[in-house]
Amino acid sequence: MTPGRPAPQMTIPQFLASQDPEGCRSELLFGRLVISPNPKPLPVEVASNILGQLLRLLDRQFAVRGRTHLQFDESQSMPSPDVFVISFRQWRQALEQHRYPLGPPILAVEVISEANPAEHVRQKTALYLEGGAAQVWQVDPEQQRVVVCERDRPAWLVTVHSPLVLPAPLPRVTVPTGSFFRWWPRTAEEKGPENSEATEPARQDGQNTSA
Repeated sequence: MTPGRPAPQMTIPQFLASQDPEGCRSELLFGRLVISPNPKPLPVEVASNILGQLLRLLDRQFAVRGRTHLQFDESQSMPSPDVFVISFRQWRQALEQHRYPLGPPILAVEVISEANPAEHVRQKTALYLEGGAAQVWQVDPEQQRVVVCERDRPAWLVTVHSPLVLPAPLPRVTVPTGSFFRWWPRTAEEKGPENSEATEPARQDGQNTSA
């Protein structure tokens, strides 16, 4: 148990033996059961857009997945990120051993919604970063912005006009942030240059903000 945190109300074995209520999903955060409704279409679409962008950039280099649990034994936690990136070795071990991936992802993406409120996102961000994640994206579909969090520096805000840069050990490439928030068919003229693949290094633009 992490020093300073209360004793868990539920353990991981108890969580794995439980069943989700119909139409809901559950997570275990620091030994506390969190039950939420399934997300509505907008956050699902945004998460799908992010998943697609990361798959395009990281194909055959890292495992880009989403909506399954990650297991943190020390903190008695089983969060379910909307999107996450882990090594293929970590993913392959989970497949071969028929279990959830152990430990933190390299990158975790949490899309804020009624089903995944900001308070839960903050708790999961702390969990990922304390566990060793390189970076967490807190994505707000309504405001169309991303708060980027790392363990040893202040969080910063990225808007649709500022590309994101993937953290090490991922390839240092840019991700077109504006593509996260497009959820309708668009013509080639409407897409413009922003959707072109970006593989060159870029600086991390954005202003400091609190997570």
